Amino acid sequence: MPFHAWGPANLLMLAREPEFAADLRQLKNAATGVIVYTYIDHHLNRVIGASDIANDSWWYGALPAFQLENGRLKTEGSFREIHPLRSFFMTIYTNVLRRSYFLSEIFPALPFIRPQHFDLVADIIEDLGREARLKSGIPRFVVLFYPQSATAARLIPRLHARGIETIDWSTIMLTRYAQPTHIPYDGHPTKEAHAVIGRELARELTRA
Repeated sequence: MPFHAWGPANLLMLAREPEFAADLRQLKNAATGVIVYTYIDHHLNRVIGASDIANDSWWYGALPAFQLENGRLKTEGSFREIHPLRSFFMTIYTNVLRRSYFLSEIFPALPFIRPQHFDLVADIIEDLGREARLKSGIPRFVVLFYPQSATAARLIPRLHARGIETIDWSTIMLTRYAQPTHIPYDGHPTKEAHAVIGRELARELTRA
């Protein structure tokens, strides 16, 4: 199954599938294991359908559009399926008004981030953790905030209020430990960065 451009909403959809439980039941030493969800800032954009993902039409067709209804998370499809007019506007906005660096400085990414967006991300991660723990038998679920996360400070209190354990590495300057840290013109971490994160995460979880 492809994991291109996924966010927490995609993982929650996967966690609700019966095949997910079957795969997790094959894990060994589940009782002493740890489930780690690695959060990067762009996962927020993928949850709310921000305009900076509209330049890739695949994303709008693949990203589930979640909303809270009577206190429960609900989705009836992707952003393109549920919000076709909004998806069309966002695509035009991104590919016309923000097509260059100069114009992108004038026209901000939409929508503007609001408190309810952080609440939605926290609710999705909470449900993801509940599904993963239930179906795997692994008791511990941890959210790791990648170094230099700009949204960690607003999301972590919401996760703690929901009883979710976090590891906050948002203040760490990854450039001190790995070079290069991000793939040029892409933004995703490099294998060097992942190697550092993986090694330090293993140490962190062993100490806990």
